[in-house]
Amino acid sequence: EEVKPEEVEKPEPTVTVIENKPEPVEECNLFYRNYQWALQDCVCRPFQNECLMKKENTDRVMAGLSPLVPVTEELCKSFIPKKCSRGPKVVAQFPIPAACGCNRKPGSIDTQKFDSLCHLLKFSAENRK
Repeated sequence: EEVKPEEVEKPEPTVTVIENKPEPVEECNLFYRNYQWALQDCVCRPFQNECLMKKENTDRVMAGLSPLVPVTEELCKSFIPKKCSRGPKVVAQFPIPAACGCNRKPGSIDTQKFDSLCHLLKFSAENRK
């Protein structure tokens, strides 16, 4: 017997949903010490490790700011401000290594206040913090 085209069952259309999952945010270990040096708007800025520097650079670019310029420690130190003007006070937290001196193992956090961001960057570069 002949089957007419209108009698043929048509399969249901398949819909594939592709979810755009955001890239996972890499958690940086504040206590991992592998110092990285960069220029931030021509001012030396040290970072505790490459993850923290990469995260800061991504945040800067996303905010429309200039990217960090990775440099050697020696070159960076030639861009430490000689003097800083007072400005809005800033508070910074510095990781203190664990008592065992084990890299990556959590220690404590030291909080310090500075007279301006310039003072903070100067202190950080001069003290590898």
